[in-house]
Amino acid sequence: MAVLLLRFDAPMQSWGTEAKLKDHPTDHVPSKSAIIGIIASAEGRCRDADISDLRCMRFGVRIDALGKLLRDYHVYVNGGSFGRAKMLPNGHYIESIPSSDKNIGNRYYLQDAVFICGIELPRERLEEIRYSLLHPANALFCGRRCCPVTAELVGEIVEGTLETALKTDSGEHLAYLDAENDLNESNIRITRDDPMTFSPIKREYTFRKSRKVYL
Repeated sequence: MAVLLLRFDAPMQSWGTEAKLKDHPTDHVPSKSAIIGIIASAEGRCRDADISDLRCMRFGVRIDALGKLLRDYHVYVNGGSFGRAKMLPNGHYIESIPSSDKNIGNRYYLQDAVFICGIELPRERLEEIRYSLLHPANALFCGRRCCPVTAELVGEIVEGTLETALKTDSGEHLAYLDAENDLNESNIRITRDDPMTFSPIKREYTFRKSRKVYL
């Protein structure tokens, strides 16, 4: 096996594993579902395409800089209220949306965070993925469209496992690695982060275990 390293160091990132209409939280690390989505988008797959070949990859993320949480206050409009405007005598338009249709919510981002992600697959497949990320069919983002990736996204392919590829000399960086059969439950983190389909009709996710380690 080999590991492709990806660097996420955009000024703003948002990695939500759950979203509600009112509030859009962010996780404190990139999610596996987001990385799978980025790769699928780079390869030009449609949203309802089969992603089973990407789900089988072993995934890990190392936190080099945790960053700070940023809250974005915003007002959103209930469905069906868009496009309603009133024309003034001078020909200008003003918003004509009843206050009852307006709602207050929050979107959360990580600012100045740096993550190194690793995906473990056979080297031949990683070569294909790396080429797609360097020549993406679609624009790539760090979780949301307002957070584009940087030029440093695509790293090298290194031989070995996730543990050896993400390891640092200091051994003091917190990391989360896929852990299907880890018996030490105290170090296990469970998230609804394993995508079965990105179909816009019905997205489906299942739960995934990751192991907390220091590398």
